[in-house]
Amino acid sequence: MEILNETFANNLNYYMEIRKKSQADLAKALGVATSTVSYWCKGVKIPRADKVAAICRFLMIDMNDLLTEKSDVPNFEQYMWDNYGVMLRTFGNLTEADKRIVIDMVERLGRVDDE
Repeated sequence: MEILNETFANNLNYYMEIRKKSQADLAKALGVATSTVSYWCKGVKIPRADKVAAICRFLMIDMNDLLTEKSDVPNFEQYMWDNYGVMLRTFGNLTEADKRIVIDMVERLGRVDDE
């Protein structure tokens, strides 16, 4: 059980950092004490299944993302997929002029890749 706690804690901390969420943010969203979230983040305890599901909804990730051990070296493609929803929401909030700038940049990157 100790390995599961460590894996869960590492993944929870990773996704909270990516989503720029604090322990207080998570505690408030789940209706638990910040000390409870602190125990999860330190690997002292892991939450019940219903709380794991709530964490996944809050962080917009799959349950496997929290429970499966990952390589120490971040996989860029996986990182991009993990952040796909955030990128789309952010893009959707841009002005039309800013969207055009982003599209032009992505197209230029694609051309560099083809060379």
